[in-house]
Formats: sequence, structure tokens, C-alpha cells
Amino acid sequence: MPHTDAVLQEILRFADILPLGMPHAVTRDTWFQGYHIPKSTMLFPLLHSVFHNPDQFQDPSSFQPERFLDANRAFRRSSAFLPFSAGSRACPGESLARTELFLYLTWLLQRFSPTSPLPPAALDLQP
Repeated sequence: MPHTDAVLQEILRFADILPLGMPHAVTRDTWFQGYHIPKSTMLFPLLHSVFHNPDQFQDPSSFQPERFLDANRAFRRSSAFLPFSAGSRACPGESLARTELFLYLTWLLQRFSPTSPLPPAALDLQP
């Protein structure tokens, strides 16, 4: 089952269903990387930039579930994997969503054999 978890994680990273996180308000005047951000400014975390950052995920444009497996083929989490947003405003239903996605994916794979009329090399994975 670790490989199933890794495939699910990679689908969520690669598909980038929600590229923007929940908005956050700055609680006090802040300086960040040389920029002044005034109090009460709304910020939207751009999760897409993390999911496709080569510093966080090697070769981010390719679908590689193995990036979520360790040397013993056990599932490992990545601190850069944030499909349910980040911080105190992260999705409160994350654990339920992860469980439901896992159950739904395994149910589909038990009942169907997905195939493609094209060879894997011919598939275009660009959005």
C-alpha cells in the first residue's frame, strides 16, 4: 500500500488541482525578502510554485510516485507537499480527504484495469 499512497501524493502534486491556497491576512507590518507588506494585506500562497519547484521536487515536470518512497520502498511525507494549504488555515478535513481519496482510488483499481490507446512515451502531460 505504500506505493498506492505515493501514487496518490504524486497525482495531487502533479495535477495541481488548487494552485492557490486559502487567503491569509498579515497581522502586522512585515518586511519579506526586501518587500514591505502592510498590515491587513491579503496574501494568497501560490502552492503551484512549490509543487513545480526543482529545489523541492527533482524533475517536477515528470510523474514520479517514487519521490514519495524511501530506500526501503516505505511511504515518506515531504514537507513541500501542501495540497491542502499551509499554516493554521490548512484544510481541517485533510485527513478525511486523504482517506476518501485512498479508498476511492483503491476501489477503482480493484474493479477496473485502466489502459491507454497510446504508449506512455506518446502521452502529453502538459497542462
